[in-house]
Amino acid sequence: MSGKAGRKRVVKATLSVIFGIIFIVMLWIGLSMLFSAVPPIHYVTSCSMYPEYSRADVLLVLPIPPSAPIEEYDGLLSTSQPWVVSYGNETVSLNASISTYCNNSAEQMCRNFYSNATGFSETNGPVTYEYANCNKNRNDARTEPCVSLARVGNANFATTQKPQAIIYSGRVFSGATSVAVIHRAFFGVRDASGNVYFFTKGDANTLFDSQSKDFFSLNSAAAANASSVRGVVVAKIPLAGELLRNYRGIEDCQGGNTA
Repeated sequence: MSGKAGRKRVVKATLSVIFGIIFIVMLWIGLSMLFSAVPPIHYVTSCSMYPEYSRADVLLVLPIPPSAPIEEYDGLLSTSQPWVVSYGNETVSLNASISTYCNNSAEQMCRNFYSNATGFSETNGPVTYEYANCNKNRNDARTEPCVSLARVGNANFATTQKPQAIIYSGRVFSGATSVAVIHRAFFGVRDASGNVYFFTKGDANTLFDSQSKDFFSLNSAAAANASSVRGVVVAKIPLAGELLRNYRGIEDCQGGNTA
């Protein structure tokens, strides 16, 4: 009898924990709907934050401002600003980040860039990005260009850091559709208009989001305007992602640089 009673107590305690968690989540959802339009639960849909977050992981998001440091800029941020690339004794002005530009060019500068990106840097507005060579993924010894550091004035932000992850509404290249992007906010810039923009990057991506450009639509990705930030990631529920992968056939992330 004592064995059965013990098992009943364990089952009762387990059910209490489960219902307690459900109650807290439902309360969180209700409060978020009451005080904010930001849903507190988000699913990871890409591998850009692997291995920290995998596809189908569930993240809890709190609708508060990011804690990233804010740097001042006396100009206006614009996606039409030129990209000034420096390497060796050469300086070249491009209409896109060198990493994006060289996807469509086989000129000598690009061959040098892909051969050894160390020593290359590019400046766009107040931000300078410095390049290095990174392994393509955990199972591939080959290297590819990647940003190792971003600099604004005297402030340096190494990409090896793990700042706060945020969720913001980002524009897809083909149009004005907004998608939820979950990346780390390394720093913010307040320009002369008073607007604040956060510069973000995925852990598995080689570039900051602000360096992307689609040459087919000629759209440039911009840094995340503070008004587009939905909140910060405060917790991860990996079990939900494992269940979804197991029962819905969602592919696991393998450590590649996937946007």
